Parts: sequence; structure tokens; C-alpha cells
Amino acid sequence: MRLALITPLVLAGCFTDPTGETCVWVPGGDGHCPGDSEGGGSGPQFHRYYGAAARGVGDQIRVVMTGRDDSADPIVETTTLYAGEQPVPPSPILDGTKPLVGEFPQLSVVGDQAFMVWQTRDQSTATYQHGAPLLADGSLGTRHDFGGVNATLRRVGNRHFIRSSRSNEILGTWLRADGELDATTDLWAELQPTDIQAETGDADALYAMAFYNEARTELRIGRVAADGTVLDGLGGLLVATAPPSFAFDDVALVATASAELLVIYGVHDRDYHRDFHAVRVAGTTVTDRLTTDFDGIPMLVVNGDRILALSRMPTSQEHFEARVLDTSGTVLSGPVYAGKRPNGNTHPIALGDAFALVAPIEHISITTLAANGAAGIHTIVASNYELENAGGCNAAGTSSPWLLLLALGAITRSRARAR
Repeated sequence: MRLALITPLVLAGCFTDPTGETCVWVPGGDGHCPGDSEGGGSGPQFHRYYGAAARGVGDQIRVVMTGRDDSADPIVETTTLYAGEQPVPPSPILDGTKPLVGEFPQLSVVGDQAFMVWQTRDQSTATYQHGAPLLADGSLGTRHDFGGVNATLRRVGNRHFIRSSRSNEILGTWLRADGELDATTDLWAELQPTDIQAETGDADALYAMAFYNEARTELRIGRVAADGTVLDGLGGLLVATAPPSFAFDDVALVATASAELLVIYGVHDRDYHRDFHAVRVAGTTVTDRLTTDFDGIPMLVVNGDRILALSRMPTSQEHFEARVLDTSGTVLSGPVYAGKRPNGNTHPIALGDAFALVAPIEHISITTLAANGAAGIHTIVASNYELENAGGCNAAGTSSPWLLLLALGAITRSRARAR
């Protein structure tokens, strides 16, 4: 009899039925969840984080991210990390008096002035891009609406730069450090965002993107100087041609302070045998050299006269190793262990005189890296959490943890009486 009393207590928590629905177990349900009107529910509700971006501002790290309650609109949240201090939980960025609705924020910092771009969706799932200065207190400055464009944001020189698109044309929008619009330039016609294989990040001298021809046998680049001058016309600059029977696949590129580019790319044949190469581009001069330092295409980020090349460890795909290169692509140091790879979107940024890793999904984290790329301090900025009193599974009955405690108590009492 005592066992019969204990069994429903253990089983009365959340479970998933054959249709994939999650609800509180109730007797007589034949293993299926009842409808909401019958006391069922849709499972625990969570506040989830994704789409984070971070940049260093002096001795601080500004972090923005998407926060979303299940079944609610996404909002943009922010926090600031200070050296030697515990992180403060993120809070919503306010749009007037309400949380800013949006997702996938991006950051650019010029001096101590930050600019943020984010996107919204309408009921047809079309996306729209917006931007505004992100002030020191976490509020927004004057807002700009960029329309339904595909946009990426970075610092180029002493201005913020947005690469966007309109029909079959790539556009460039420049904003001053304070976030005021400066200029919009038509960059390249007959190109779409899907043609872009890689772009440079924050840079002192220029922005560049890489693209292939339709047969993937030519690798070309398009560049824009920090003053807005388009350096490569329609069709871009040809920097590499694939060997016979080979085609291009992945590519990464980074711009140096001297307006040169380092481009690392891979080619493969029909059997997917891969070779990796690097080219240095200075003006219209392309210097080609084979590199055997990488077993894949690394992520590249520049900081002064050093380039961090971050790649997955050959012996463990869940961890990173780092090398430091000079601006010509020569390896100066490494590889060294650069930390765990929490998810596929983890990426490096420049931070002070060194670097950092940003993990932008679920468990938002920042890992500082030394000047040689070695892993330093790992800080969890925000983590998904279950909402209290949010309805769903736990609203339809006692929650699983409490039921488990009750069951354990019943077992303990039963054993005590038996003695």
C-alpha cells in the first residue's frame, strides 16, 4: 500500500507524451497530455539569451544581447563588465518607458562612444534594421531606421560603418562617433549579401569583403577606405584563382592598420581534398604564399600590429587554439590553448592590448585572452533561466522538484516505520 502511494508522487511531475507535448502527469490520461482546458500545459517557460555582442570601452566591456521569454517578443538587454568585479545581471534597454523590442544586436565603439544596430520582424517575418547610440547609462540616443536591409556593423577608422544591401546593390552607411549620420555610399552593383563570403571586422584603415564567381574558381575582394573612397570597382580585385579541378570554399580576411589585407582561404577538389593558402594584398599587389599552419580556416581579428588566428584544436573540436601572426601572416607564436568552444558562434574580439572570446548563445560568456592568445578569465554574463509562475506544466499541478522531495520524504518515513 505504501508503494502505491509513492508511485503517483514520483510520476506526477512533467512528462512528454508521444506527440511531443509536455504536461503534468495525471491518472487516467493513457499516457497523453490533456488539453489546456482540461488542466494540461505546455511545459516550463524560460527566459532565453542569444545573439550577444561585446566590445571594450576603456577598462570596461559593454555587452548587448537578445533576451526572450518563451511565447513573448524578444527584447534587447545590456550589461557592463568591470575588471575585478562580479558581473551585474543584464537589464532591458528602454525604448521610452518600455523594453526595446528587437534581437541580434551589434556593437561598434569609436573612442568611448558606442553605436548599436538591431533588427525587428513583422508578422510576415520580414526583418527591419534599426540603430542608435548606446549611451553610458544603457539608454539609447537618437534612433535611425534603415529599412528592410541586411546589415552588418563595425568600426572603420574613426567612424561607425554599416554594410547593407538594396536589391542587387551593396551599400555603405557612415556614422560619426556620436551616432549622427555622415554619408551613404553605393559600393558595388550586381552583388547581394549571399554573395559575400567573408568581411573584415573593426579596422583602422579600410573595410573589405570577399566573394567568388558563380563557378567558385575566382576569389575577389572589394575594399572601401576609411574616408569612404571605393578602392575596387565593379567586379572587385582578383586575388586568387583556384587550381584546375579545384574550387574555393571557406575564406577569412582581416585588414591591418597599414591598409593591407591578409586573406586565408581553402580550396578543394572533387574528392574534397583540401589545401589552405594565404595571400597578402597591398594596393593592387597580391603576394601569394602557401601556409601549412592551419588545418582549416581560422577566425581572424586584428589588434594593432598583431593578428589573432583562432581555430579549433585538431585533437578536440570543443576547444580552441590560438596563434598570433604579424601583418604579413607569419606566425609569431602559438599554438596555445585558448579556451572551450561553448557553441558554434563563439568568436574573438580585440580587447585593450589583447583579445577576448565571446560566446553569444544560452550561456553568454566572455573569456579574456592574453596577448599571445592564451585563455584567461572566463566570466558568465547571463544564462537561460526558468520563469516563476509562468503557467504551462508547473501551473497544472505541483512541480517535479517538489514532488520528488515529497516522494523522498514518503520513502524515508516508510523506512523509519519499518524499523
